[in-house]
Amino acid sequence: MEFNKIQRMVHKLAVKKGWWSQDDGRKSDTEAIMLVVTELAEAVEEIRNDKPPVYCSTIATPHMLVPTDAARGPLVRFKSGTTVNKPEGTLIELADAVIRIMDLCEKHKWDLEKAILTKHEFNKTRSHRHGGKKL
Repeated sequence: MEFNKIQRMVHKLAVKKGWWSQDDGRKSDTEAIMLVVTELAEAVEEIRNDKPPVYCSTIATPHMLVPTDAARGPLVRFKSGTTVNKPEGTLIELADAVIRIMDLCEKHKWDLEKAILTKHEFNKTRSHRHGGKKL
């Protein structure tokens, strides 16, 4: 799937799920960026707890809808009272951080894909470890 299409899809879901709701006061860009930081902190905790990059925990789903059939695509929806395997782990937390970044960028109609490619091209011109940085 095209990167910018995913970015639009991510933001549309965030709006639908109330993350940009007018009634509870629109979160600021600073708050949105700090939510990225919290996802990264959660990724670090997964490493500190020696968890695998991806694993699942079982959770109850009192608010989800019925499972879709395979012909309708990869999205899975669950009915009330069921349990599901919630994806967790370092890789999942990193994905959450990217999702939050995509959401913020789409809110502003910023082309994150182009920014990533622009920065990547610049990074090609930099010296080894950017002048000897250790971290």
